[in-house]
Amino acid sequence: MTMQYVYFIGIGGSGMSQLAIATALFPRYAVSGSDQKDGAYISSIKSQAPTINIHIGQSQSTCAARIQEHMTIVVSTAISPENHELAYAESIGCEIVHRSEWLSRLAAGQSCLSVMGSHGKTTVSGAIAYVRGRLDVPVCPVVGGIYAAAVPYQFHLADTGQTTLVIEADESDGSFRCYTPRTIVVTNLEEEHVDFWKNGFAELRAAVREHVTQKSVKHLILSLDPSLDFLADIDDVIRYGEGTAEGSVQSGNYGFKISDRGPSGMTLSLSTPDGRDFSMTTALLGRHNAENLCGAFAALVESGLDPERVTTFLGQYPGMYRRMTFACREDDFVVINDYAHHPTEVAATVESVTNSFTDLPLHIYFQPHRHSRFRFFAEMFASVLLKHRQRISVLYFFDTFAAGEQDTVEDKQMRANFCATLMDAGMRVRRLDLNDVQIEGADNRETGVHLIMGAGDIARLGILKERQG
Repeated sequence: MTMQYVYFIGIGGSGMSQLAIATALFPRYAVSGSDQKDGAYISSIKSQAPTINIHIGQSQSTCAARIQEHMTIVVSTAISPENHELAYAESIGCEIVHRSEWLSRLAAGQSCLSVMGSHGKTTVSGAIAYVRGRLDVPVCPVVGGIYAAAVPYQFHLADTGQTTLVIEADESDGSFRCYTPRTIVVTNLEEEHVDFWKNGFAELRAAVREHVTQKSVKHLILSLDPSLDFLADIDDVIRYGEGTAEGSVQSGNYGFKISDRGPSGMTLSLSTPDGRDFSMTTALLGRHNAENLCGAFAALVESGLDPERVTTFLGQYPGMYRRMTFACREDDFVVINDYAHHPTEVAATVESVTNSFTDLPLHIYFQPHRHSRFRFFAEMFASVLLKHRQRISVLYFFDTFAAGEQDTVEDKQMRANFCATLMDAGMRVRRLDLNDVQIEGADNRETGVHLIMGAGDIARLGILKERQG
């Protein structure tokens, strides 16, 4: 067998790290890569795929020692054309492929299950891969995140070569169109990523519809979210959603009902289209996570797995890192680290916390992600936060994580206006720089729930609190 050498530039990213791990599962590939800095995703690679050679730091002086002309170089949209390693690889004639193209090559000849949608896809795809792994069913996950806790198994390929790839399909750059999955789960769809979908929401909806109706798709599983009703006319669609107090969801759908919730998690019932109910408890919080578990349940049962065993292991699913991850969990001091960076996600997270922790004051630390996104959603963010202003003791507001975008005078003014709007409505707001945040000592920390939200470097605030807690 001829080895193929694959080098990932930006290997420490949430999606790239997991794609590198998945690549290393295939014996024909020798994998290496680099990133500017160490972090949680690098640690994930080291624990799950120790054969991957990782370099920290990217400079012109190290390119020749790391990259040879026979290598295939994998990059994501986040990698700048000016990146030293990318420029060097191009100069010596390496094959350069986008991560979505590389994933489509991995998926060739394998059974592919993809999860797509504006919100929840990391949690759903992670749950599907987790349960398949616990059931010792061959699975190769390519998910945009890592588990919130260590999982008690190793992912592996089938000896026959037929392995299910569980893919979190990305709509931000249209790369979901590169795959030909057998099963697709769609969680919801909202107008987002206007920098890519320049012709608006109609363009995104049309692309999604074309994708889910391709010939390879045998199972199309949609949530009952109204945003997906434009797909409801497709033949043989499977739906899932919440039941009511009076009964289950409409016959023929998968359903969930929450019977109890609190700081330690939820008790819920999952139902199959033929009316069978399966009870489970989960440490995850929030209605949105109950719906995510129901979507995973539907995909797993539709693949032929026993629903009772599926429910057992779904109850043990630890969730995904920074999807309402508890960095500290004590009676009067709770720290939750969350990835929410869209108004819908912020609303779901804040509502879940206020419903679960009714007796503790709520301190929110929020960092917007991308100037273009904040310009588009600022009014919606304000509306979501003001809805809960009676429960929010203080909002700590951080400057936007730019992700390469230019911070203009107009952007600075918009952030100032945003804070002024909240304060005029009676909310206590403090603007902070991440470098100025002091983590309280054990003896003087402030009682309450400390909720950290954002997709940028605010994540490290949660890591610091985890160490302190």
